Amino acid sequence: MKHNKIKRHSEVKYYLFNIILFLIIAAIITGFSIVFFCQTTHVKVKGNTICSDKEIKEYVLSDPNDVNAVYATVRNRIRPRTDIPFVSSYKVSMTGRNSILIKVKEEFPYGMVETEKKDKLIYYDRHGEVLDVSDRVVEGVLRIIGLKPNNPARGMVLPVGESNVKTILTIQDAIDRQKLKVHALIFSEDGTITFNTRNITVNLGTRASMTEKLRRLPFILPRLKKEHGTLHLEEWSEENTDIVFEREE
Repeated sequence: MKHNKIKRHSEVKYYLFNIILFLIIAAIITGFSIVFFCQTTHVKVKGNTICSDKEIKEYVLSDPNDVNAVYATVRNRIRPRTDIPFVSSYKVSMTGRNSILIKVKEEFPYGMVETEKKDKLIYYDRHGEVLDVSDRVVEGVLRIIGLKPNNPARGMVLPVGESNVKTILTIQDAIDRQKLKVHALIFSEDGTITFNTRNITVNLGTRASMTEKLRRLPFILPRLKKEHGTLHLEEWSEENTDIVFEREE
């Protein structure tokens, strides 16, 4: 007598199939929900003082698919922009189904130089690297006058000569440490470097012995708070340590 064998399906395979099917359906539903119900309708920008909200949005949400809040958030986490003027980093996050927050960390320019044609301003950071080249005017930034930058571009070292860059940063470091109020640093054609602080014009002369000259300022300038005139450091050297103050009449 023959017995027919009953073929039984594995319970593991059965449940595994249903789990996979459920995950596929859930992924499809989630995908459609994201596409149709997470459209970007509100964008808020925080932390920016130089670039406007509109400029930040145009840079960050530059992909046509950024109309979707989820896509814009994920894309900017994976491939953030690195060419936004005066922005060292930023973070995009969803604050709602249709809302995005762009939190910006700015890099305030250390100084600026006019281009050779004087039609644009070159902004640079504390290392002398160019942050931006534009006609934008940022208030409160030290202006370098008298130099002629050649073919400036974002990311390169300020194109005014290596020795000039070193001199500029050395002087600015001294100005910062002494908390001097200086609007401009002037490079004359004869190589003389001067700047004004309050009612005093400081004549540093050429780059020779620059560090030693700057070291003397904290001891001299406090004594000249009520004076008007020119502090002459151009002739100072290790052999000639005389410093002359020319009082204005």
